[in-house]
Amino acid sequence: MKYDLSNYHTFVAGGLGEIGTAIVNALVAANSSVTILYSSEKYSSRALKLEQEFHDKIDIIKVDYLNSENLYTNLSSHAMKGKTNNLVSTVGTGKVLDKYPHSTNEVKRIWDINYFSNRNLLITLSTLINESKQLNPKGLSSHVMTSSVASKVNVNAPIDYCSAKAALEVLVKTIAIRISPEQRVNVITPGHILTSNGTWGLKTKEDPIGVSHLINSSIPMNRLGNPRDLASLFLFLLSKQATYITGSSFTIDGGITSKS
Repeated sequence: MKYDLSNYHTFVAGGLGEIGTAIVNALVAANSSVTILYSSEKYSSRALKLEQEFHDKIDIIKVDYLNSENLYTNLSSHAMKGKTNNLVSTVGTGKVLDKYPHSTNEVKRIWDINYFSNRNLLITLSTLINESKQLNPKGLSSHVMTSSVASKVNVNAPIDYCSAKAALEVLVKTIAIRISPEQRVNVITPGHILTSNGTWGLKTKEDPIGVSHLINSSIPMNRLGNPRDLASLFLFLLSKQATYITGSSFTIDGGITSKS
């Protein structure tokens, strides 16, 4: 299905990762203006490459997700008046840097990335939009966050990652009530998504036989997901076709949770 988002402007937090880039490509193809947000210096070269690839079709800015004042300043200066401003966030990580039960610093890092960064993004932009009718002239602003099936079923993910993602889903339900009816917010809960530098890309390289066994035994669709599987759902939830949907969670996992 083709979407026309020509009157939209979408902030994509985490837009330099493989999943984020797939969403950016889909948004550009749907004629949405796009501003990519990133926080880590490791993505600087990727940012430069995308700027050269898309030329004037996207903006890319480095922000501090944990600093609400920094976010407010950057979002307000890049939000587009007269367009429907939206947020897509793929910010998150399931990679832990030490072993269970994990240090206090590591637990804080996981929560900062998976919950507090997303909390700040959602609250800051939705507040900014509430303050200016010009940022949401038709009352169609939509925000889509990213959780994980690890919030619902045991997939052997780090416990604090699972807990932070579950908290994010509760946040979405709560914020949805506060910002409706002028704005909507939903959350997507992906299953095992294959990206080259992500968890499943690394596991596939390290233990291809083990991953193949896991796929055959636990994923009814008999494959890992890919970023394009997610991008189409993000676009739908941003579009006018989804204007009666808010505060909801959408699982896209190849059937993993259906076996739980």
